[in-house]
Amino acid sequence: MQIVNTYQNVADCSLYKSLPQCLGRVAEQIQKYAKDLFEILYAVVTFPCRYIGSKTWSIPGVIMRLPQALYQRIVGRADNKAMKDILFCSKHQSLPARELTREEAKAYVCPLAMAACTHACDEATWANPLGYRIVRPSELQVDSPCIESKTLCFFDRFSGLKMTVMENNDQVVVGIGAVAAYESETPGEKKYHLGMVIWMHIVAGLSLFGGEIAAVQKADKLFSQLVKSPRLQGKKITLVGVCFGGMIAQFLSLKHRIHSYCINCLPMGAGLQWRLGRKALEHAERFVTQVRVTGDYFDSERKVWKIGDAVTSLLGIKVPGNFGHSYLITTPYTTLKTVHERSFGSLMWHLGFDQRTKPNKMDQGTLDSLCRR
Repeated sequence: MQIVNTYQNVADCSLYKSLPQCLGRVAEQIQKYAKDLFEILYAVVTFPCRYIGSKTWSIPGVIMRLPQALYQRIVGRADNKAMKDILFCSKHQSLPARELTREEAKAYVCPLAMAACTHACDEATWANPLGYRIVRPSELQVDSPCIESKTLCFFDRFSGLKMTVMENNDQVVVGIGAVAAYESETPGEKKYHLGMVIWMHIVAGLSLFGGEIAAVQKADKLFSQLVKSPRLQGKKITLVGVCFGGMIAQFLSLKHRIHSYCINCLPMGAGLQWRLGRKALEHAERFVTQVRVTGDYFDSERKVWKIGDAVTSLLGIKVPGNFGHSYLITTPYTTLKTVHERSFGSLMWHLGFDQRTKPNKMDQGTLDSLCRR
């Protein structure tokens, strides 16, 4: 296809008034294709490297640091550091999850409600009662040819990516939809829904095993344009997302250094960690807040994850992981599916409300006590 396009560019030279213009156009195309080919080759050659280096200290890391540590100790250049601090250093180990108190949990009502609004595109239920509204794509003056601008959101039919922008007087929340968030934009398309739920789970699996998926790349391009939109200038921007959307929000947060709330987040695979780089992961606590319902699929406190992470980390293998501060909320739900999907209901129960409570069913006094306007 690329060769055909290049040939077409040569054939179209008659449209230009001079030979230099024609040759310049062809040279640009050749340069573009050479760059694309180089990036593909680079990705193939460096692919194994993305799996090297655990989230915590590792046995290979200790072995490699031992000669330097001994040398520093012998010549007196250890800067008063104990040997164990040199050998077992950990640059970006995630902090242990802590359960939120009821008072602390109030700060998470708005982020979790905006995540629910992103999923359903229902501002009357989730956004308006809290003083937010959905910003229509037509208001943002964003040109993103790979993602369709719908009435209330940006939506890519191929990858299932869905992005919704919400605002109040001084803040903007950019929400990224989870698996099945596409249903609000494709009502009644049962075959499409079945195909997409299978496809997005396959893509999520590829991401966990180190792949770099199209949804993340498209989200990055769109978000880069959104933050430059004149419509949003002067307002604090925050990212929110659940599960698959939370993983994308976490990636964008670390890349663009913008705060995010990632709810029941799908762990970032080695490919996305490699793309971000070590320094971004080291500073995750400054930008990323993980909110997890106790007993969720991806709860890092589950024994299966603890054992697997400990073994792979000791061997120096980089595995999927979430970064930043991590907090837990309790839940009344008992099945894994409902625990994962109904994070807002769990938050309401954690705060002492009925788990079926939604913002549009709360009186003004309750809303004011939960959210600072």
